[in-house]
Amino acid sequence: MSEKSQIIRYKKGKKQFEVLTKPGSVSKYREGKIRNLDDVLITNVIFKNHNSMDKANTKDIQQAFGTTDNNVVIEKILKEGQLHLTTEEVRQKTEQKRKEVVNYIHKYYTDPKTKKTHPVIRIENALKQAKVRIEYRMVVEEEIGAIVKKLVGIISLKKSEVTGTLMIPHSHLGKAGGAIRKYAEIQREKYTSQGCKMEISLVPGNYENLIKALQSATQGNYTFDVDGEQINVTSEENTQGRGRGRGKGNRKQKRKKRK
Repeated sequence: MSEKSQIIRYKKGKKQFEVLTKPGSVSKYREGKIRNLDDVLITNVIFKNHNSMDKANTKDIQQAFGTTDNNVVIEKILKEGQLHLTTEEVRQKTEQKRKEVVNYIHKYYTDPKTKKTHPVIRIENALKQAKVRIEYRMVVEEEIGAIVKKLVGIISLKKSEVTGTLMIPHSHLGKAGGAIRKYAEIQREKYTSQGCKMEISLVPGNYENLIKALQSATQGNYTFDVDGEQINVTSEENTQGRGRGRGKGNRKQKRKKRK
């Protein structure tokens, strides 16, 4: 396919219809960034086969689209037809899919030794080192298992989730509730005289976002018990960037927040 034009093909039964468009314009048209057909089309001719310059006849157009209005037919072809991507569009979509893969691994997987998420740059380098081929049409959730297997020996990965008990005072429930539901799933909740006690779960990649959102919503006035280690955050500790609490065996601990 010439990069000077981009074909979009529409099939109805055994009939096929093609229009020639300016490279990259159809995607923008579908996204609403372009509305004028003149900015999309190279020609407003509807072809049966553009290679042989064979034009579609009026009878076939009427049967396939229920109208012979040229603009109406072309608009339907542009919106519903099969788009043959340009080299640049394939490159852009592939790069976007690569970012989705990296973000998925960062969000759902941790290093089993440190129990922390890997930095994005480390995941990107691992994909390059393993020479993982990213296909822009792939569904990340369906292919991620195979991709992770290719990274074995380069970085250690374990799919996991963070679970814990969160205590929010009544005075901060209004602001904090939205943040909690955005980044975590509430399994159970119980209201006490001090506030609301919630059992929550979240993917590792949302941990930092949840903590930042809670600090903002509560001015640091909350308690989050993760895997048996209690982290009490106060406004002063929030400023210093550390939490304090009682861990297993009631030993008093200080713990830096994850960064």
